[in-house]
Amino acid sequence: MAWSSGSLSKIDKIIEAWKCGEEKRYSGYNVFAEGQAIYSYGYHFPMVVKNPSGLVVGNGDRYSVTTSNHQSHVRHLVDVLVPFSGLETLGIDPFKDSIECIHRESDGYRTMIGMRKNDEGEMEEYEYEQHFLGGSVLRVSQQVMVEPESEYGAGDGKYKNVVTYYVAAWDETGTGWQGSFFMSEMPSGKIPRTVDEALHFLKPQEVISWERFNDGKVLRQGEWFFVPAELPDACADAEKVEVFDKWVAPDPEKRWDKIQSYKKIYLLPLEDGGTGHHQVTYMKLSPTGTMYVSGTVRHTEGQHKMLRLDTSGKASKQWFIPYRNTAVRSVSMGGDVD
Repeated sequence: MAWSSGSLSKIDKIIEAWKCGEEKRYSGYNVFAEGQAIYSYGYHFPMVVKNPSGLVVGNGDRYSVTTSNHQSHVRHLVDVLVPFSGLETLGIDPFKDSIECIHRESDGYRTMIGMRKNDEGEMEEYEYEQHFLGGSVLRVSQQVMVEPESEYGAGDGKYKNVVTYYVAAWDETGTGWQGSFFMSEMPSGKIPRTVDEALHFLKPQEVISWERFNDGKVLRQGEWFFVPAELPDACADAEKVEVFDKWVAPDPEKRWDKIQSYKKIYLLPLEDGGTGHHQVTYMKLSPTGTMYVSGTVRHTEGQHKMLRLDTSGKASKQWFIPYRNTAVRSVSMGGDVD
């Protein structure tokens, strides 16, 4: 299919040529098209990729101010926009694995205030529009070598087509101005049709039941939900975890000669038995091993806003049972997304 360059900019000429299956590269603009993708500056940052499914998948990661400008030129091409850093962490290759978009929410813009020098060399405020991603539900097909007794069932070392579903969305409990963007693999057998339905599927049954019978929302921080509960008798304090606190100088005269200082805190556990990053003020265990928490919940790496659990104002603590969401695996991109 032929195309006419007319008065198009050099970047737009590259885009139009790529749409028609041609490859063009202009020096000076640091944008080039090659094969399935259009790149900004180099192969390290593909901005859009023609996926084997036929979709044009856009990269929702941020890299630099100039790359963000390049991305604004190609955004109209994409069928779905998702951070490639999240795809990579989840083992998804947008060049090879088939990606279908089941549902895509509209992207948005927020008016931001920046600072710049005016003609007199003085700093002044100015307004600009900050783009942010919409959520999406993805169906991913991958060729996976199935070994005997693998997570995909008994195999003979041959490749098998494996289909999984993912949700990509904003988590309002994150610390960024829009929250934090995340991607989660849906539990087996759950096939969401919308982003809202996918988020509902991530709720444990205990959370769904409490919200249905109490006509309210369960408190949440990241992947953890906190369901109100009565603390049973004979509960004991849980074991604290020792973590790094800060560097201290034992000798005031040698403040450069520092050693590591540690503290003990309560941390919600990971599924594999390790410790995560969600710190709670109080934690108790029942004789049957059920965990109860109270006070506040903080993220040790600052990825989530502090959550206050006990808001009753009563002298006695208000207790909660923590439940992890049902995602098979998840990744958070923090604030480094478009």
